[in-house]
Amino acid sequence: MLHMYNVLVMRRLCCIVLALFSVVPAFAVTFAFTFTTASTQADIDAFTEAGAFWSSNFSDDITLNMNVGTDALASGVLAQAGSTKALIPYSDFRSTLTADSTTVADAAAVSSLSAGNSFGMLINNTSDNPNGSGSGVVYLDDNGSANNSNIRINSANAKALGYSYGGSDATITFSNNFTWDYDSSDG
Repeated sequence: MLHMYNVLVMRRLCCIVLALFSVVPAFAVTFAFTFTTASTQADIDAFTEAGAFWSSNFSDDITLNMNVGTDALASGVLAQAGSTKALIPYSDFRSTLTADSTTVADAAAVSSLSAGNSFGMLINNTSDNPNGSGSGVVYLDDNGSANNSNIRINSANAKALGYSYGGSDATITFSNNFTWDYDSSDG
């Protein structure tokens, strides 16, 4: 039962990896892994195999730096993941995304972006809510302040758009308190 549960968790973690690095498919991303000291050779081989698989499905010529492996996590925690964020001026992001657009889906995404140097958004529970500080009433925030004129994206996605970032782009750690099935041939 625990084996089947681990397989399901591994599949879900693969979906998380896909979400963290959602760039256009083809063949060019390089994964530079830094392994935790608790990682076994089986862990290293499995992450390397997964990296090769994902590299064959992405097109941008970038290197993603990832801290990965196994380690002691809190009781009952199977795994954890995180990503580094990049803060980019909205006008630069829009221009770069427009220049990087190559597909019908890209064009649709770009055409939905606000023109100008900022964008509006519906938000609530903020200190400057016009309905009162912390109010749950949703309002349109389009005042051009920092949260309207900058966009925060994963550094991996920023790299795919041509921005340069050093350091780790993401961390994925599986708990070494569980037995993992890394055999990709059996599901």
